[in-house]
Order: sequence, then structure tokens, then C-alpha cells
Amino acid sequence: MQMKKMIRLKEVLVITALGLTFTAFARAGLDRIYHNGSVWIADPININTYEALATDGTRSTFAARVGSLDKVYHNGSVWVTESISSNTYDVLANDGPVNSAFGARAGSLDKIYHNGSVWVSDPLNSNSYATLASDGMNSTFGARTGSLDKIYHNGSAWVTESINSNTYTVLATDGLVNETFATRSGSLDRVYHNGSAWVAESITSNTYVALATDGTRSTFAARAGGGLDKIYHNGSAWVVDTIGSNSYVSLTCDGSVNSAFGARAGGGVDKIYHNGSAWVVEPVNSNIYEVLAGDGLANETFSAEPIITTLLAPVAGGKVSWSHPRKYTIKWQVVAGTDYVTIKFSSDNRQNWEEIASYVPDTGSYLWTVPAVDSNKCVLWIYDSNNSSNVAVSDEPFEIFECLTNDLTGDCFVNLLDFATLARQWLKCGNEFDPSWCDQFRWFGPTLREFSGVAQSDPTPDLNDPDDNLWDNNALSMGRWDILWQDCEPNEGLWNQQYLEDRVTAIWPEHLEKRAQVLPILAYGTSWSSNDPDMKYIDSNHVSHWENYVYKVVDYLRRPPYNVEYFQVWNEATDNSWSWSGTMDQFMTNCYLPAAQVVQNLGGKVVWGGWREDEPVANYVSLLDSHNAWPCVDVLDLHYHPLTSWQSLYDALATRGYADKSIWQTEVGFSGNPNFVSKCYPRRLYWSLVHNWDFENKYKVFYFAQWAPDDPGAFGYHECLYSGMELWHHGTSLRTIADIFESRLVDACFDVTNDLGLQFVLDENGTGIESFEVDDGVVVVVHLYITDYESHSQIVLTLPEFSTADVSSIKRIDISGYSTDLTGSAYNNGSSQLTIPVPTEDDPASSVNTWGLDGLLYTFYVDINLIQ
Repeated sequence: MQMKKMIRLKEVLVITALGLTFTAFARAGLDRIYHNGSVWIADPININTYEALATDGTRSTFAARVGSLDKVYHNGSVWVTESISSNTYDVLANDGPVNSAFGARAGSLDKIYHNGSVWVSDPLNSNSYATLASDGMNSTFGARTGSLDKIYHNGSAWVTESINSNTYTVLATDGLVNETFATRSGSLDRVYHNGSAWVAESITSNTYVALATDGTRSTFAARAGGGLDKIYHNGSAWVVDTIGSNSYVSLTCDGSVNSAFGARAGGGVDKIYHNGSAWVVEPVNSNIYEVLAGDGLANETFSAEPIITTLLAPVAGGKVSWSHPRKYTIKWQVVAGTDYVTIKFSSDNRQNWEEIASYVPDTGSYLWTVPAVDSNKCVLWIYDSNNSSNVAVSDEPFEIFECLTNDLTGDCFVNLLDFATLARQWLKCGNEFDPSWCDQFRWFGPTLREFSGVAQSDPTPDLNDPDDNLWDNNALSMGRWDILWQDCEPNEGLWNQQYLEDRVTAIWPEHLEKRAQVLPILAYGTSWSSNDPDMKYIDSNHVSHWENYVYKVVDYLRRPPYNVEYFQVWNEATDNSWSWSGTMDQFMTNCYLPAAQVVQNLGGKVVWGGWREDEPVANYVSLLDSHNAWPCVDVLDLHYHPLTSWQSLYDALATRGYADKSIWQTEVGFSGNPNFVSKCYPRRLYWSLVHNWDFENKYKVFYFAQWAPDDPGAFGYHECLYSGMELWHHGTSLRTIADIFESRLVDACFDVTNDLGLQFVLDENGTGIESFEVDDGVVVVVHLYITDYESHSQIVLTLPEFSTADVSSIKRIDISGYSTDLTGSAYNNGSSQLTIPVPTEDDPASSVNTWGLDGLLYTFYVDINLIQ
């Protein structure tokens, strides 16, 4: 049984902090988040931008100076950058520029730091320490004699810590010993100042000693049992952090438990610490941080910058459910400075991600078609398309589950209410004003109109005779127009939405009025997308900008009222061609594949931009093979190739398991030979019908072009469908075919024989025949090469399944539309089979005799209408 999807989302966590309600998500890959004493700081792993976070999710951002940094930290009053490869240190203002700079004194340094009043340089190979002024000048003092583990300022004085002794010395600024104290006997993990006293921490024991400056001490022990991850003073009490547990204990000096609390349930903890006012849990595998109350419950939660706020939906019984329709609006908080977001989906709680859409305008919502999965571990991921480190992940996994297909009322039950709904709507068009409107969304089978399109289309041309409009005569169903990137974005980052809307408004409404489709061409480069002055290239640095252009255009045209389905990417790209100045590998990597992914992610279909006639089909196939690009091409497109190339391409598709792909030619014609349409269109139509034409728009040809000026000096003169305001021979020939086939469904017919033994052939310049079934008759197309034409004055057609009693009319029609009645010439042969003698020569009264045909191939039609 077919199933449809129903989505159910659990309520996400909404956090309250300091009286402000928000849901926040850290951006991707943080080195750490910490409290600097006044605000929370997000410290990224892979960029030099740091953010000060407010509890309401707002932030101030500052950047480190250019170059690799050892660290960035706040010294209590300003931000400081410490360089890895230089002894230069910068004090930063909030906007990122250097506020003041100073250098360390000469020589390698172990570290440089601010002691609360001055900067101090700590040398690698000397016991002399210098205090640095902002101009680099310094005052110097020395450590006492002997190797030192470290020297540091305890907040009131400088302290030397011996490597090989348990003796510690407080130094005066002149390097003399100010006071000395010793730790208790035994190995030490460390000695440090807790803010009020010196503390000795044992390596091999859970006993800790608070030291007085005279060496006396008070001792306390960690609570009984188990190893310790660490013990530290949080500013008000000693804290035991256990290795194997998420429970933390605050100790008094005698070792008794002062207060105990637990980390939030589940998962490892990176660290837990006191921020000066509350305990904070920082997890290992999440960017969500929690402030803990004494009972271990989350008191307030915060993280880095917010992108998403909540997934909104009606709530009933503690659960959120959708059953009909199968779409869900993803909502997030719009963030200043973010133009586009990418949305991804995981059905296995972040293990694997599938892209829903990229370069979605940051409007705060996206209409999502729920995928066909069955999972209670679904997660959404949103990030800035132009800065992948700007990330948001939904708080809680949600559920998508299957509901019955025949549930029409959305209650996940199938009962009489669903049957009643079905009965009311049975065979009814939803457009009560124009019931025929629904026909455009149903595909009943192939027609000549569906097969035929045109480049540079204009459904309302200025004509001397309005009846010559091919768009009104079942001759054309799709037009092709370009929407140039350069015009949409003339300068990098300067998007011209008005141009896009004006361009669409100038083209689409007229096509929609004729119930015709439009094929947009997405092309070409821009004046800034590469160094190519001809704008025929996209360098690797501008691929994301190209994707952004494709997204904006496709997203706009995919929406009602346009509902565009097909999009052509580029046009006639080959190595160093008129439209592409790079290699084809570069074209695939920088242009085609990125654009195809955007189009397909938005639900559109991708049309390859015309494989040129001077390039063999084998090279086309090889290119797609080498880039594994077959899934990224919905329509294989050739330009000016013969029908034999269609066959070669079809064979390649079938061999690779892609026989369901479409084959189009978005440019054919542009020929001075007036019999081009008649010799090519019927053969390609017949070939398509015998090669599994099983869905709409599977096969199609576009004549290039619709119009050229009626000027002998004009480009395309007498090679297009129209010449000025007149229908030219190519257009007349196409109209003749359309008038014969009308809007009738068409299929290949295999029940017509002839006395010349003619058969269907791929050679469009050779003698051949095609027979078609239409709704109420048979159409036969005969092509005779000059030698056959001169050798035979007639051809005799036989239809074994019919007799003269079945015939309504029979006409011979030449390519100009001139008709000769043959009804009276038909007879039944000895087997009572319908037999029709058809003269091969065109009637002398026909205007076709003035067309100036090449004299090599002659084509005519036999239209046999049967009594129904």
C-alpha cells in the first residue's frame, strides 16, 4: 500500500535566562565558550573572529588582527591578541582594529601576559622578567637563584615556583626574596593561589592543603571514593569534579560536603565551572551550555549567536502533528548580515545529513516537502550559505511517520468521511471558473505541439496576418529565453531584483496566456566572476556567487504563478568555445554541477546547455562518465546534431541504466533550406514514439529562432520561422504539420505498407516513410530522394485493417499546406484492404514550387480520416 508522510515534532526547548526568553544555537566548531568576568565569549576553532554574547543571544563581534594567533583573551579591561610567530601583541577595540600595539623585549619568550596592572614578559632561557609599557619599554626584575618551574603574579606579588624543591618564594620587584614558604612533604601535582591562600594539591592523594605564607597550613580532603578529574576553587568554595560521574561536590576546608549538584543527564561533560555567579556545564559534543541550580537542573541555557528560534506548530496533547498536506514550514529567526541560508535534514540524529535547499533567502521561513522516511530521530540544520561556520541545529529530535495514503481528512484514519470527500470531488476540476484549466496538468499522451518548441520565443508577434501565429495553431508549446547573470548582478554582491522581475514580466505572462512553458537559460559569466573580459568563465573563487545567482532565479521562477520546471544551464560549452573560455573539466566543476545541484534541490529539472554539432556524442558521454554526472542531468540536450546522434545518446543512456532521461534539441534549424522542417520533424517525432515516450516532455525540438528581420543583410535572414511580419517557409512548413496533427494524440503506426518497400530510416536526407496513428485516423509521411522521386510517379499505400467503408476523407498535402483530395481514388484490393494511390509530384498550382527547394529531397503527407 502506498503511504504518505506525516510529521510530528516535539516541542523544542525554549530557554529563559535573566528574564529573557530565547532559543540559541552556537555556530559551528567552537574551541570554547567561556565567561571573561563580564560576558560570555565564543572562541572559534578555525577563524579569527570572536564574539561577546549577551544572554538574550545578541552579541558584539571583534576580529583578531591578520595572521595566526596563539590566543585571544580579555585582560580585564581590553582584548589582547597574542601572535604565534611574532613577539608583537595587540590590544583590540570591539570593532576589530588594533587599538594599541606594543612589542615584547628582544629575545624568545615563553609567554607574555598582563598581571592586572602591567604587561609582563616571561623569557624562555633567563630568570629575568620584564614589565612592559605600551611603548615596549620595560622595567626588569630577576628571579631568585636556581631553576624555576614558573614565575607568576599571584595578584599581589611575584612568585617563583621551584622545579626541584617544594619551596616557593614571593619576590620583590628588585628580584630580592620578599617572603618564602614551603609546602608539606611529598610529591605535588601543583601549588597555586586560590584567591585567598596558597594550595598544595597532591598527585597521589585526595588530600589538599591550604598554605599560609609562613608554611603553616590547613588541610582538607576530597569526598571519599574514586579518582578525581580535578579539584579547584570556584572563587567561593572548593569543587571536586569526578572522572566517572556527572556529579560535582562543593567542599568545606575540613573535607565535608558543602553542597552537591549534578550535571544535566546524559553525555560526557567537557568541563563544569563557576562563572562568578552560577555553575556552568559545558558539554563535549554540543554547543549548548547550561547554568545549573544546586539540584542539578538547568537553571538557564545559553550559547553562541541565535539563527533559529523555534519550529512553530499547533500543540495538542503535548504533541505536534501534521497529516495533510505533506508540507511543513520551517521557521527561524532572521539575523542581520545573513542573506541566504542552507537547510539540511538528518533522520538519524546528526549522523548523516541530506541537503533540503541551499541559498534560501533569509526570510525566516521555508516551505519544506516532508521526505519519505520513518524515524523519531529527525533533526534540522540551518546555516549561513556564505559562512558555513554560522550554524543552527534544532534542539530536540522530531518524528516523521507514515500515514495512510487514502486519509483525505488528515486524521490518520480511513473511514466513511474520506470516502465522502472522494465522492464529492470525483472527476471534478478544482477551477470552477474554467474546468478545462486542469487539462494542462494531466498528460494524456504525446502530441505534436508538446514535441515542438522555439528559441527566442514571442507568443504575440506583430504579424500582417494574425492567423499566422504558430502559438495559436498547435505548433509550439515551449519557448526559450536567457536570464543573464551579468544583468542580475552587475557588481559583486549588488543584486538587481528589479531586473529579474522586469525580465520575467516581459516574457512569462504571454506564454502563460497561451498555456505555453518557458525554458530559462542560466548563463553566462560576469565582469567580476573571473579575469575573462568576455565574461565566459567562472573562477573557483566565485562558484558560491554563481550558485547564489542560480538559486535566486530558480527559486523565483519555481513559485506560482510561473511554476517553471525546466532550467537550461549555460549554452554550447566546449573547450575554449564562444561561450566558455576554460576546459570542460572546469566547466563541470565550477559551473554545471554546482548549478544542477541548486536546481534539483529546488525541485526543478536540469537541461544540459546544448552539446554542439562539431563535438561527437562520444565526447559528451565520456565527459558525463568522468564526472559521474548522469544523475545531475535530467534532459540531455544536443544542438544541430542529426537523428543518428539521438540514437547514439539513447544507447548510451540505456547501457548506463538511464533510459528514463529526456533527450531534447534546444536548437535545430537555422537553415536556408526550406524543406528542413518537413524532412526532420516527422522522423524525429516517429523515432521518439518508438523509443519509450512515456512521460510529458521526454522528447522535444526547438527551432532556432522564431524571428529574424526581413532584411537580406540581417543575421538569420530567411533561416527562421518568421521573416519580419510574415510567416516564412520554415514557419509555414511547421504550421502544415501542426494543422495535420492538430491537438490529437499521436502514436507510431505499424499497419501501413507501400509498394516501394519504404521503411523508417535515421538518415534525414534519405528516402523513407513514417506512419502515425492519431485519434481518428492515420497520417503517413513520405520522403523521396531525387533519384526515387524521378523514378516513381506514385506510391501505393495499403492499410490492411481498413476498407473504403471506413474512410471519411483522404488528402495529399505538400509541405506548404496545399491539399489535393484523394478520397475518390482509394479502393479495396482483392483482400478488401484499403488501397490508396498517391502521386509523388506536387501540384503545379501549389506555392511550394516557388520556394526554391534544394531539389534533393521531396516530402509530402497523406492524411487519412476515418469514420468513428
